[in-house]
Order: sequence, then structure tokens, then C-alpha cells
Amino acid sequence: MLDPTVLHWPLVFLHLLAFAYRLGGDFGVYVTGGYVARADLPLAERLRFLDALLRIDILPRTGIVLLPVVGLQLAVQRGALALPGRTRPPSGSSPRASAAVVAAPTSSG
Repeated sequence: MLDPTVLHWPLVFLHLLAFAYRLGGDFGVYVTGGYVARADLPLAERLRFLDALLRIDILPRTGIVLLPVVGLQLAVQRGALALPGRTRPPSGSSPRASAAVVAAPTSSG
């Protein structure tokens, strides 16, 4: 089984990347949408901007799906969110210790 402490910093990076994709993609869609709505541009140019807008729009959609999933996983690793059947780590413990407690098997007896 994979040690959850190995995943902490890659998950933090993925969480920040999803946040940047969410905001950056929304900004790109907003700016591109302004060009689509300009009546002074030829139709072919407006359609080109519309195509770009639809391609850019996948970034915020991907980010909005990844943010809560990765954030909840990080919260469980840090001990900020207790799952049923898991014990909470003592407050002030390191992420490494928190992940070890979360990954510890529970007794079913």
C-alpha cells in the first residue's frame, strides 16, 4: 500500500494548479467572450474567438471538479476532517503524522 505521506506535496501542488486553472480559465473565457460579442469584427473572426472560448472553458470546469476532491483529501491528511472509522490526530501534529494516523487501519472487533 502506498504511504499517504508521499502524496502530501504532490496533492498540494495539484490543489494550487487546479485553483490557478479555475481562475485563469474563467478570466480567459471572460476576455474572449468580449471579442465574440463585438459587432465590429467580421463573423469569421468572431467564430474563431468562439472556438477559442469553448476550448479555454474546459480549464475552469476541470479546476472546479478537482478543487473539492483534492482539498478534502488534504483536509483528511492534515486531520482537519475526521472520516467515520478513523481517529483524529492530536492537534499541532505535522502533516506527516496526520497522514500516518489517517492511513492506520481501524480495529473491527
